[in-house]
Amino acid sequence: MKKIMMAAAEALYRRCADDFESIGAQDRVARALLKLGNAKAGMGAHAEAIELYTRAIAIYRTLGDRKWLAETLYRRGVSRRALGDLPQAERDYREAVDVYEAVRATVPDLGEVRY
Repeated sequence: MKKIMMAAAEALYRRCADDFESIGAQDRVARALLKLGNAKAGMGAHAEAIELYTRAIAIYRTLGDRKWLAETLYRRGVSRRALGDLPQAERDYREAVDVYEAVRATVPDLGEVRY
């Protein structure tokens, strides 16, 4: 049952990526690639998932979308770990943390705000 559902998700996200690509909605293309990668990883096709995550990461870098960049780096790290590529997985995890920390550094300290 899970395999059937993941295959259906794969088909849906692949169609979405193609549709969004045709209208130039790059943020949506990247999100569809991320979700497609998640479906592939869920089916155990981690090498294919890594390729999809890598494509999404390139788009997120271009767009400057740090939230989704960090999420996709983390997911790619999970797939790399599943394939036994621990050095690359660690690099992805570290970069994801660095991105999150860079975002966190821009958030004001609300402890100093008076209500």
